[in-house]
Amino acid sequence: MDREERIQDAERSRERQRQASRAQRDAESSLGHEDVALGVTDSNNVSSEENLRKRKRHVAIDDSDDSDDVEEIEFELSQEVPPLEPAPRHIYGGKTRAASTTTTELVLPCDPSPFTEASLGPLYNQIHALDPDELVFKKNFKSVQLLVTELGPYAADMIWQRYAGAQEARRNGLVKEKRVPASFSEVEEMRSKLVDMVRAHKFPSIVLDPQSTDCNASPRLLTLLQVLKQMMAKEKDRFRGIIFVYRRTTAKALADLLNRNAQVLPNVRARPLIGSSAVLMDPNADHLTKTQATTQFRDGTINLLVTTGIGVDLSVERCSIVIVFDSFSAHAAGQLRQSHLLKITSIFLILIEKGKQKDIQALSAFLPRRSKEKSEEESTPPAAEHPRSTGIDSEDEDQASILVPETGARVSALDALQVLTRYVSIKEKSAVSLNVDYHVMGENNRIFRCTIRFPPSAELEDVTSESCPSKAAARRQAAYMACEELNARGLLGALVAQAGKKLKTITKVTPPSVFDNEVGVDVERKLSKGRSRKDRSSKLYPRKKPDVWNTCLLVHNDVLFPFIIHLDARDAKLPGVYRTMCLLTRIRLPDLAPFELYFPELKKSEDQATPPTVTARFLRSEPLHLEPEQLIAVHRYTIRVVRSVTSRQYICQRDKMVYYLLPLKLGWSPRTRPTNSPSVYAIEDEIDWADVEAGAGQLPYLPLDMEKLEEEVKDAVLQDRQMEFTRKYEPVRVRHDLTPLSKPKDSEREQQYASILEFCRANIRNFKGIEDESQPLIEVGKMAPPLSRLSPLCHSAPSSRNPPAKYLMPELCVKYCLSLSSYRTSMILPSVMARVEEMLLVQECNSVVFHDRLDEVFLLPALTSPSAGAGYDYQRLELLGDSFLKYISSIFLFVTCPQDGEGSLHIHRQRIISNSALQFHSDRVGQLPQYIQSRQHSPRQWCPPNFLLYHPCMASALDTSEKFIQGMEERIEASNDGPTAGGSPPESGVTKALESHQANAETSPDNSTVSRSPMPYSARERALMREEQHQELGDKSVADVAEAVLGAAWLTGQREMALYVCHILGLPMTRMGSWDFLRDHAHIFFHEELDIGPLSQPKVEAVEAILGHKFKNPFLAATALTHSSMSSTDFPCYERLEFIGDAILDFVTVRLLYMRWGELHEGWLTMLKGAIVSNAALAAFCVDLGLHHYIIHDSPHLVETVSSYAKEITKAKEEDLAAAAAEDRAPGEYWVTLEPPKVLSDIVEALLGAIYVSDSFDPSGYENVFDRLFKPFFMKRVSLNTLSQHPTSLLFALLQQRGCHRFELTKTRAETDLLTEVQCDFVLHGKVLATSIHSSSAGASRRASAMALELIQTQPELLDKLCSCTKIRNESEAQQPPSDPIPVEEEEEDLLAKEDLSGS
Repeated sequence: MDREERIQDAERSRERQRQASRAQRDAESSLGHEDVALGVTDSNNVSSEENLRKRKRHVAIDDSDDSDDVEEIEFELSQEVPPLEPAPRHIYGGKTRAASTTTTELVLPCDPSPFTEASLGPLYNQIHALDPDELVFKKNFKSVQLLVTELGPYAADMIWQRYAGAQEARRNGLVKEKRVPASFSEVEEMRSKLVDMVRAHKFPSIVLDPQSTDCNASPRLLTLLQVLKQMMAKEKDRFRGIIFVYRRTTAKALADLLNRNAQVLPNVRARPLIGSSAVLMDPNADHLTKTQATTQFRDGTINLLVTTGIGVDLSVERCSIVIVFDSFSAHAAGQLRQSHLLKITSIFLILIEKGKQKDIQALSAFLPRRSKEKSEEESTPPAAEHPRSTGIDSEDEDQASILVPETGARVSALDALQVLTRYVSIKEKSAVSLNVDYHVMGENNRIFRCTIRFPPSAELEDVTSESCPSKAAARRQAAYMACEELNARGLLGALVAQAGKKLKTITKVTPPSVFDNEVGVDVERKLSKGRSRKDRSSKLYPRKKPDVWNTCLLVHNDVLFPFIIHLDARDAKLPGVYRTMCLLTRIRLPDLAPFELYFPELKKSEDQATPPTVTARFLRSEPLHLEPEQLIAVHRYTIRVVRSVTSRQYICQRDKMVYYLLPLKLGWSPRTRPTNSPSVYAIEDEIDWADVEAGAGQLPYLPLDMEKLEEEVKDAVLQDRQMEFTRKYEPVRVRHDLTPLSKPKDSEREQQYASILEFCRANIRNFKGIEDESQPLIEVGKMAPPLSRLSPLCHSAPSSRNPPAKYLMPELCVKYCLSLSSYRTSMILPSVMARVEEMLLVQECNSVVFHDRLDEVFLLPALTSPSAGAGYDYQRLELLGDSFLKYISSIFLFVTCPQDGEGSLHIHRQRIISNSALQFHSDRVGQLPQYIQSRQHSPRQWCPPNFLLYHPCMASALDTSEKFIQGMEERIEASNDGPTAGGSPPESGVTKALESHQANAETSPDNSTVSRSPMPYSARERALMREEQHQELGDKSVADVAEAVLGAAWLTGQREMALYVCHILGLPMTRMGSWDFLRDHAHIFFHEELDIGPLSQPKVEAVEAILGHKFKNPFLAATALTHSSMSSTDFPCYERLEFIGDAILDFVTVRLLYMRWGELHEGWLTMLKGAIVSNAALAAFCVDLGLHHYIIHDSPHLVETVSSYAKEITKAKEEDLAAAAAEDRAPGEYWVTLEPPKVLSDIVEALLGAIYVSDSFDPSGYENVFDRLFKPFFMKRVSLNTLSQHPTSLLFALLQQRGCHRFELTKTRAETDLLTEVQCDFVLHGKVLATSIHSSSAGASRRASAMALELIQTQPELLDKLCSCTKIRNESEAQQPPSDPIPVEEEEEDLLAKEDLSGS
């Protein structure tokens, strides 16, 4: 069929359509417009009278409030609605009920609404005068304009009442929480005025008389009220109704209005159901969920539900009436038609407005369609191969539709445009718009034709519509004609089938990315999306031990390599005598750097913040050959030392012990005879074997020789009971002037008793007395527990609550197997060995991951988390590494993405520097997380490698030399699996014995006659073992360590080493193999063929004179000065240069601060950096140099803004200089109180970027400019002294000095209509003390800090009420129990005191 035939066919179809429409209108006129008639167009030109099959339905409506007369409203449907099939049986609450089988379907016409925008009322006009541009209350204005037509002026006024109430509630909540801003913004003032207007307005009552001129309810609402009144009077308490509306606003307003009019509907309980997404729009409202609505509807809490299309699938048992109140979408109508609601309701009522085409179309969606076969038979012309009813008038265009044979769906003229757009977009492989041309005709230019032009890929000829009264109608008709052609070709079915898919999903074409060839980037992106927030926050990693310990187990010889642990107190005197110890290993350990141990005992005063330090040095010694008997003694001695420190029954097999501990003679020093090598010492003759034999003995204690008491207590540790794990005392002197019958006045413990002997009789169970009542007493002091001496927060052990023992009777005492000097040294060994393992891990990480390229002095803190409490951590290095990573990633993306804008560059950069990306690549490539030190050192939890807590099941794995622990021999003899004396341990070993015992304990059946063995360890002990093997690290911790390693790399070898570490960490920048990569690509940014023109050339030359730097490429300088208002294709604006300039300025600033104040806390360095690179500081610097005069722009507003700011900042500078001279101080940050135009800071950063690119990415150019201009300006005005005047720093310093740590500044988007405003809250112990709203983050935080500082200074008692950090810390120190409970042997319970365990 050629084009002319198609046009003739279309003309015939349009003529038949017009005839059917005229017949329909004649039928409606004959009914006096009381009925609604829907015509069904017949393709065979059959008369409309024959096609109209009318069906009468009735509904009883109460037409008055005070009469029971019933007016019958008769209406007719033009199409027969077949009766519904019997509903299936449904199950509710476990019982089977038959669903209702009869549903009366009604269509009720209403008069058109007489209300227009002229009926909005005086309140609307007052509020509109307050906001004439509709910037603040735009949504409210639209809601009022909608409701005044649908419900009437009364419901429209309710919008303002509801909004004013919400604002008052919000303001009251802010006042209650003390979050009221210091000064309201313009939006807040407008809201306050609106509330006052609503309060002052006198709202009229609702008038429901349609004959009255004061009637303020729409005819549709009046009809609804009449229906509901009649139904509720009939159903009474059994009434349940559901009203469907199109908009959420209508649902909320209608439910509120029905509840307010108790005189009309006295028992109504209405609630709106508008979907869960409404919570995002109005989070303070009381929204119903579907579950809540269903439950409350069933039990009668709600008897009338006003819902949008979200409620079509409600599962309710019974419903009196379902009402469609206004125009409904075709999709929702279809769902409602097939829903369960229409099968259980008694009446289904549709309200339509007379003469409203939208309601007519909505009604047609509810009517059942005839079968596809019958429709095709009636609608297909005999002579036509395909149906083509393209004639669409303005009145009936919404009713025409195309039947899609493949799916049975219909495409109307309203849908045609969207379907056609989807077809063209799929062909073009990108989301496109239709190419549409309009032709205006007629005398008054009121007739339009539309031509849709298709691209070649669409394979469609251009389509032109017929003459239509509007552009929209012409466009729809042309799209409809094109869709008919697609249907004729069989292409429309696939488009309809894909209607549920998003267009961007169908046409999505993945553009090439800078990360296409980077390993792991796509995997990291998928993993980050798939992991939940909790999963992203932390991950379990193995807690690595140095590989050198495993290597030691592979060496089997009698030669050991000593490492002397020497304590160098320098000019200070150690608190007591410490014996020098040796660390013996089977292989030679690498050199270890000396480190500091903190000794709070050396404090000269309690006010001294940091404890004095003692340096631990490692001195090498000649290899040592030990005899087998000596090696056994050293092995047992090492176990004894570990048990002494931890108070735990640790054991370790000799072939599993990775290092041994060996004491030297008392008084040994490095001045002892050295060997030929000045750095190697000979210790073979300096070993104190007597101390070794005593510690390796079977018993952990020895009796005191009463005859040589003075000699016995020298260098001895005393106990007041015969057991291994008990309190130990340091002897001070023997008191011959005191006896057990004495009552020492300086011993608080015995003050309530006549003598020390009486105290023992009263407190020691089964006390048998003493033989010698005249024996002297020993004055003692309590031995201090092991302290964490690696942290500057180390403090002396708190005093116990019970008075300690000061005097002991020698007859009741024993001497511990370790000497006092050895015992003192053993108490610091956990700290020493913890630091040794840290340094060994750092050396291993440097070797395995970084190939020995990094300086371990910097790598050690880079791998240490602040939670480790080691006195150093990665925070300062992380600040340096973060700025370098931002710097290098920005430059890399600038070069590799030359066409991307600033926004795209920001997105790409996040894929390199985000926490998840750094964590993923660090874990994937370098296995860096396992080397991170995050656990705080606890001496009581010291557990050398391969040490295990003893359990009787281990007896079979121990040889004779290892059976020295008190009480173990009896346990071993009781075990029938033990080896004979001198036998070798079984092949399985201790670990195998534990596993066998565990399996036996878990697999024994409960009904077995053999009793199950107890678990080897308690839950707490097993938790400690797991903690030794694993550590939990968050993504941010791993990312911070990666950035700190970059900082360490830069300190080691500047930017070359830092780039090398970027590749080691697997960051997706492999294309940048060296810094020459940037120089090789610099030429693509020069654009030497472009002339910057006479306008830009003088400005560039003036800027060069100011900066003292000659741009090698003037085009880049001009670009750096060009504002977005002046940008073009040839001359872009400064945004890309500002992107890299910002990163450059960040890096050079942090580098300067690190070199100058490297020992400061990371928080102070961050504040100093923020004070320099903030927009306010850079804007002041820009004006100070005069760069603001040379901005290339085309914005009059910009001229006014910059000029005004330049005057204000110049005045502020002069005032600050005068005040500094008068107060004899350095100039300060005079710019902090002013809000600058962002263009000024952007220009400064863009110029730095332009210098770098113009110099072919040679950093010397911008470094020279920074040192000459930036550094003097900021170092003169920004320092610790000027920073201390910042309210935030003052506030933080005040709280930190008090010892408070639970405070923060939180920043969120302000709850205002201006999206740029920031709200900052200062929170102290969960309470908001101050809130500020400002246009910038810095301004908001500064104002909130100032408000909180003023509040604390005027009400100092507020801190005592809210902050309890100091009190809690003091109480915990005073009441802190020992780190681990002291186990007590059962056979020695008779020696325990009744109340005080330290009884003498």
